[in-house]
Amino acid sequence: MTHFGPEPIFCVFLADHNVDTAMISTRQITPRKKELFRFMIIRYVRKKWWLLVLAVGVGVLSSLNTREGDYSFLATIFFFLIFLPVAISLSIWHYLGSKNNKVFYLSRYFEIGADTIKNILEDGSVSSIKLANFIKSERIGGFYLLYTSKTQYFMIPENSFKSPEDLRWFELHILDKISMPGFL
Repeated sequence: MTHFGPEPIFCVFLADHNVDTAMISTRQITPRKKELFRFMIIRYVRKKWWLLVLAVGVGVLSSLNTREGDYSFLATIFFFLIFLPVAISLSIWHYLGSKNNKVFYLSRYFEIGADTIKNILEDGSVSSIKLANFIKSERIGGFYLLYTSKTQYFMIPENSFKSPEDLRWFELHILDKISMPGFL
């Protein structure tokens, strides 16, 4: 990830040494299209693995059910094993390149507190969400996804944390809370 402008000020506030009142900031991150594409492909495969297995199965079954000199199975294999993955990849690439999605590429950093996560964009936009509004979290390809709905999430790169201690604090005090239903 590249850095854009000055790094945000690192903040840690401890009241009576109680870790639950701490706040951390991540490094400034600038998402790139290639990284987002890789992430989206990994996420697609994890969510739609059954579709890919089905496509390979249909290709294999159609190749077994052919007569000598019949090459229709090659068309089926071409469709399921070559055309379909290329079409999906091009669709994702086109989505990421859309002018409507330029917000994906704005530099940003996160301020993470014991009960709130703020996403601060380079244009001054701030999105603040209480931890109670996150429904689940998962880790995919070096990114932490914190879901606010089934399809919307904050995406925090693992390498954006300023220190291993910050990452450990995030995993212990934020991810554990999001993973536990009814935690607040």
